[in-house]
Amino acid sequence: MKEKLECARCEQKWEREITRGRKPIFCPECTEINAQEEVEHASSPSVKAVKTIEDSDRTYKFYIPAPSQWLCDHCDATLKVNVGVTDVPAHLCAKRRSMSFPFIQKARQSAKLLSVGRNS
Repeated sequence: MKEKLECARCEQKWEREITRGRKPIFCPECTEINAQEEVEHASSPSVKAVKTIEDSDRTYKFYIPAPSQWLCDHCDATLKVNVGVTDVPAHLCAKRRSMSFPFIQKARQSAKLLSVGRNS
């Protein structure tokens, strides 16, 4: 018994014997073309020159160089970051019903405590 299938690439219909398993989405001609393209793509050099971070000319409105330490003021979770940060890190706080809170940088947090101590 034969079944009629339609190719997803060239939209032509073809027949094949009914067998178990997945039905092919490409006709035999398009399958050969795809195989040839894959061989050509695999043999072509795909290595590209990558611009390193040291050569980057980006400027950020917010940037904290590495290393930095962060603290959650709700659950006292700490985070040490060994790369430059362009946004304030956040985490799911277990103490506050799994809500997402931003961390506070430890240096700023200790400065905040010192300023509160002077005002008292």
